[in-house]
This record gives sequence, C-alpha cells and structure tokens, in this order.
Amino acid sequence: MQRNTINKATFFARIIHKLKLFSRLILYRSGLMKAFYSSIRTAFDVQVMNQFSRDNSWLKKIFSDMNSLDEIDYKRIMDGEIRIFSNTVKTTRGNFPDWHIDCISNYRFPLSLSDRIEITGDVTGDCLFPCELSRLQFFPPLMSYINFGDSVKSIEDYIVSVTDNWVRENPFGYGIHWRIHMESALRALSLFSILPFLSPSGQQSLQHLYILCINFVGWERIRKAPKKKHNHYIIELICFLICSMILKGPGIEKTRNIALSAMLEQIDHQFGNDGISIECSISYHRLTIEALLLLDLALVSFNNSNHHIREIRVRLAELLPKAIGFISDYIKCFGKSVQFGDSCDGRIMFFGDYYNWDPLDHRYILTLSKIVGITIPESNSADWISVYYNAGYAFCSCGRIGVCACNSEPSSGVSGHNHMDKLSWVMSVEGESVFVDPGTGMYNSTLSLRNYFRATASHNTILIDGEEQAIFDQLRSFSEVKEIDCSIEVHDPGEGSFSILMKHTGYTRINDLGAIKRTIIIEPEYVHVIDSFEGSSSHEVSFGYLLHPNLKVTQTQDGHVIIHGKDFSLLLENPTGMCLSISKRWYSDSYGSMVKTNRITYSGTIEFPATIEHTHKLSMQKIRVNKDNILE
Repeated sequence: MQRNTINKATFFARIIHKLKLFSRLILYRSGLMKAFYSSIRTAFDVQVMNQFSRDNSWLKKIFSDMNSLDEIDYKRIMDGEIRIFSNTVKTTRGNFPDWHIDCISNYRFPLSLSDRIEITGDVTGDCLFPCELSRLQFFPPLMSYINFGDSVKSIEDYIVSVTDNWVRENPFGYGIHWRIHMESALRALSLFSILPFLSPSGQQSLQHLYILCINFVGWERIRKAPKKKHNHYIIELICFLICSMILKGPGIEKTRNIALSAMLEQIDHQFGNDGISIECSISYHRLTIEALLLLDLALVSFNNSNHHIREIRVRLAELLPKAIGFISDYIKCFGKSVQFGDSCDGRIMFFGDYYNWDPLDHRYILTLSKIVGITIPESNSADWISVYYNAGYAFCSCGRIGVCACNSEPSSGVSGHNHMDKLSWVMSVEGESVFVDPGTGMYNSTLSLRNYFRATASHNTILIDGEEQAIFDQLRSFSEVKEIDCSIEVHDPGEGSFSILMKHTGYTRINDLGAIKRTIIIEPEYVHVIDSFEGSSSHEVSFGYLLHPNLKVTQTQDGHVIIHGKDFSLLLENPTGMCLSISKRWYSDSYGSMVKTNRITYSGTIEFPATIEHTHKLSMQKIRVNKDNILE
C-alpha cells in the first residue's frame, strides 16, 4: 500500500514537472518571458547613474589599488585571447568565441530550452567551461589598463561588439547560459563594474543585457528563494544588491528589500561562529569572502538610512576579520591555498592579474581586504599553531615544516562541495609542497572522475574495509554527505613541539567499528602520526600520502621511503605490520587540469582496537642509500 502511494506521488510529481516545462516552453518561444524580464518597469536611474559615473570611488579604488593590466595583456584581450580557468581560448580579432563550447572536450552544448539541458552527471561536456567564458570577466581588467585614458574608445568599441555578439548568440531562455542563475548574476556584475567608465552611448548599448540578467536573477531566484541555500544563492544576492544600486522601478525596489533581508539571514546561515563558510571547501570560502568584500565596499554608496543596510555592515564588520584571518593563516602556513573540499578556481571579479593569477594564490583577498580597511595583524613568531574548532581546520608552522589538517564536519543541506577528507592533512617544507590534496579535477562530464577526486582513498586519510568514511550519493555530482561527528583540537606544550588531535565517527555505521582518532605531532625535524581505532575483530586498513608531482621518490630495500625535494629529503619510516606500495594517481591543482603523481600507500589487516604509529623525518641534506638500496 505504501509503495503504491509513493508510485502515485512520483507519477503526479512528474506530470506536474512536465506541465511546468511545457508552459515555460510556450512562454519562451512566444517571447513573452523575454518581454516580461526586459520591461518590468526597470531602467537606469539617470540621476544616480550620472553621479555613479562621476564618482564611482569604490570601483576606482579597486582598479587603482589592485594590479593594473599591462600593455602586453591588454593586447591579448583585445586580440581575442580569453582566460577560462587555467586555459585560454584564442580567437582572431573580429571573430568571437563559440559561447557554447567546452574548450576541454570540444563538446558544444545545444541551443535548446535552458531548463532541458543536462549539466551534471554523465554528460559529454562540463558546463563550467562555457559558463566561465560567458561571465565576461575579461571586461573589468580592461578598466585597469595602465593607458586606459588613451585607449577608452577602442576598449568601448570592443566591449560593445562582444556584448552584441553574445546577445545574438544567446537568445533569452535558450542555451546553457540561462540555465544557472549565478552565472547571470556574475555576468551582470561584469557589466555593472565597467558602466561608469563608458560613454552614455556605451552604457545604453549594455543596458538591455544588464537589466535582463538582473531581473532574471531577481524574479527567478531572490523572489522565489531556493530551498537549498548555498554559495550560489549568497553570490546571487550580493551581485543583485551591487548591480541594482543604479536601477529604479517598483519591481527593483521590492526585490532589493527582499534581497537585503535575505542577505542578513545568509550571513548567519552560511558562516560558522569562527567566520568560515560551512561548505567544507576552502576555495568556496575564499570565493564568498571575495563577494562579501565587494559588497562591503559597495554598501558605502547605498542609502544608509535603510536599517537592513546598517545591520549588514555591522554583521560584515564582525564576520570579515575572522574570515580573512583564516585565509591569512593557511597562506602563512603553506605559502598558498590548501585544496580541502572542492576547488572551482572561479573569481567574482578579475583585475590586472587576469592571465597570471594562480588559483592556489589567495593573496589577492588580503589586498582587497586592505582596500576595505581590514588589516590582519602580522605574527612575529616563526613557530605557531592555530585551530578553527567549528570549521574543523588546524594550521601549524614549526621550523621548516608547515602542516594543514582537515576534519570539517558536513553540514546538512550545504555539503555538495564536501570531500571524504576527514583526518586528512597536507605538508610543506620551506614553502615547497610535499603531501598534497588531490584537488577536484572536474565536476561534470563523468561521474567516475568526480567520485574519484572526492573519495576517501584519494585523500591523505584512513580507509577501512574499502568503505567511504561517510555516506554520499555517488550517482550525483553534488550530493549531501550524511552527517558524522568530527572534532579537532590542538596542543602547544612549548619547547618547539605542537600536536593536532582529530576524531570522526563516520565508520560507526559499520558493525564492530567505532571512532577513529589521528594525532599529528609536529617538531622542527620530524612529524609523528598516531592513528587509533576503536572497535573489535579484524579489518582491512589503508592510509597514505599523495605527493606533489615535482618530488622524486626512492623505495629502500628495508621498506622505507625517501622523498627528495629541491633542498631537502624526507624519510618515511614503514609502520610495523603494514605493506608498502607506490602507485601513480591523479592530482589536480586547477580546474580541468590533471596529472599523474606518486602516492605512497600503507595497508594491512589489523585486529581492533589498535594503534598504528608512523614517523616522517626531515633532513636538509640528501639521505643516501648504499648499493643494496638500504639506508646508510
């Protein structure tokens, strides 16, 4: 009886969904939807627009204080070379890019009704590549060009021609670029940020697409409020609030008030008490903080008599120093970003660093924060440790060694960017990466590749009986992770020694298994790891470390491993009772880029409860082996 009820409910839900799609198809094909979003009594507020064009102090400050575009990179953009993550698409001047193509697989997304286009799972291409292209984020860098004043006419003509081409090639409601609302929001922000630098005729040329994107986001997302509120939603809110500041009309005013109220809720919802995004992804924390910094700058130009605006600024004054302090910590510890969780490599806005930005270099956030007026105090101590209990991260610098540890607890409803990286840790020596996180690869095109990069076995953590450390839907590219209890703490006993203690309960769902604990002891010349297992009976246990591709590895006859860096050697002693293997595994340091590198794996059958200890000894001199491949 219950099964019949479920089947009936599913049947009627599918019928309703098909009716909605059919009605939208009729509305789009008739042009009514486009006419609606283009004419919701929305237009430039001429008075505000003129003032904005004369003043635009916060935008000028960004473009002047961030890196400026030089002559060479200016010509690259004007000649049609466009960055897509770590790749570039080259077109000849006068010819425009194919806005619908995945530049990696060469798959072209169809120009069919947007709602019908599949973008996740086992699809032929990855939609993020054409979406990144259509954010039009190569427009703002042109405003930072060092000789902008002498080239303004050429730049304006180029921007208008590209925009006209985009509009012709992307009819409203059709194709991949009206499929994801955040992409329309970011496209609108790119247009908004260049408007005050253009002539009135140039502004009018961009007005249609700009207003269409804003109304589309406002009515389809902000007024309807999605059930799942994650980084897409807060970025849509921020882009809408910034971009709508020069617009007028009753529709815009009402939607703006809804957005302001929702923004207050999302600041509380999407960040923990320690100021870190609850997405379980360092990259997405960085992305949302970039958006919030831009919003904080823009709010200065808003009417401060609005109580929502005043309250948002108060909340940001509390949140941003903590959030940026977190970014500062992992940069100080590792020299760059750590790839715990998903890494999308996207930006809210590019400046003069358009071509040369490394997705793992998050220092631009610190520069942007100084423009806002937030300065993180510098630490005078060479040896230090910090912990973020709520978010589940710890960072330690001790002598030449840097360690970043992850035990982030999945959050209900926003775990789509989570990886199976609990108890995982990465390590550097004098800024050179040694143990690394595998990264993300790509979100879409193949589920097997997506699952590979987020699997337990791909991370520097512990795998038991071949089971994932937590349950997630492997048939979906973005699936929630079943909540498990995770904890992290640190000890600083002094005398140049630090320890990080982590614990998770992910395997308690399996009979005879309890919680797993990992203790990492860091001293100037070595790292000692103690893994403790609760439970009973015997189990297959494996753990290991993914190495940076620049490193070389030697396996000794007596079962040890020597890692050779540029100016150091690291000896990994073989844990008692464990078998050693070295294999080639995937590593991705930027979206869509993958290379094979060495992974060291230890495995064996262990009787629980148990404890396994393993030590990594650092030497700034070359560690040698004799002719029999045994340590000297």
